[in-house]
Amino acid sequence: MHRTRRLRARTPVLLLLLSLAACDRGGGSAGIARPEQMEVNIISGKGMHLPVRDPATPPSDPGLTPEPVVARVSLTPEAGATGGADATGPGRLRLPPVEIHWRVLEPWCSAEHTVTPVRNDTASNFYHRPTRAFVCHLVAEGVLDGRVFGADTTVASFDAGPAVTFQPASLLLLGLDDEFPVSRLVRGPLDFYGNPTLLPPFTAILTSGAPVLAIEDDTMLVSGLAEGSGNMRVTVGARTADIPVWVLRQMRTHWWHVSWECYGLQLSGGAYADSAHYRLDAGETSVGAFSLAGMHVGMRGTLTTRTWVRGEPVRETSAVTTRYVSQRPGGLAWHNGEPAAATGVAERYDGGNLCEPPPGGGGWTRHAPARAVRGDSIPPELLVRR
Repeated sequence: MHRTRRLRARTPVLLLLLSLAACDRGGGSAGIARPEQMEVNIISGKGMHLPVRDPATPPSDPGLTPEPVVARVSLTPEAGATGGADATGPGRLRLPPVEIHWRVLEPWCSAEHTVTPVRNDTASNFYHRPTRAFVCHLVAEGVLDGRVFGADTTVASFDAGPAVTFQPASLLLLGLDDEFPVSRLVRGPLDFYGNPTLLPPFTAILTSGAPVLAIEDDTMLVSGLAEGSGNMRVTVGARTADIPVWVLRQMRTHWWHVSWECYGLQLSGGAYADSAHYRLDAGETSVGAFSLAGMHVGMRGTLTTRTWVRGEPVRETSAVTTRYVSQRPGGLAWHNGEPAAATGVAERYDGGNLCEPPPGGGGWTRHAPARAVRGDSIPPELLVRR
């Protein structure tokens, strides 16, 4: 009888303890967030804009970015409906010990850490500044017991460093009374690692060519009214290059007469040609490719050939054909490489041998220099029908 009363006296205390334990198991103040109740967000270091690695950085220096990328682990809105990660009280869920796994998406990028523990609710990492000027994506993944429960991605843009070199043009071509921005001579500026850069500081001076060439307002290269050549010296960073400049008259703005004479040719069958006179009336002139050999010009028109074969009357033939020249300052080269020099103000070019023997024949014994004469208009009878 005495023992029964003692048990009954303890019953309310046991019921109270069991009730508290049940509350704790149901997600009370000591509740631990599950993976699906957490998320990861990058809260600092998004959208960084930085230069590439400094070339003077020693190999032992990791070359880290000055600003960290910070990822935060927090409760999802649903899990935090009764109180966020910083809330207090019986409804607060606690974050379990989680890690942030970091990975970059581009092969030219890397980060200081691949795994960092979350302390309080954040973890941070740093980029290794790359040598390639491009963008780098860094992914932060929240991991609990090997399971990824959330991720966020940030991007950093790395700009090229100062220009140390450029790609000079092999030759600059101008027409008469023409102009060209000096800044356009700085083609393809590159930094120490070969990354393209924006227009860098440069110097450009005209070392030869006056008065055919001149620089106006330190910004514009201008040409005069005569053919000629000069040299521009351009410096970008550690690179200095000399760029030849040509000034050419446009041959396509006029029609041309081209003539040449050939003498003494042994023909097959024993015949002998005393001479042949050629005249090309070019009613159409076209400009083609440009190279170090010069500006390639085609002269298309009617070629008239008058041939004197010993013992026979003169033979005259006509055909539409094209002859090609490569124009250079003060001269040109015919299609066979024979040079001709300009006379006067380039209204006439003299020189070169255009005598070509027929198939199976011998060579001409002598020739008169070829001559190209510019006209001011095209006579109707010389127009070429297309």
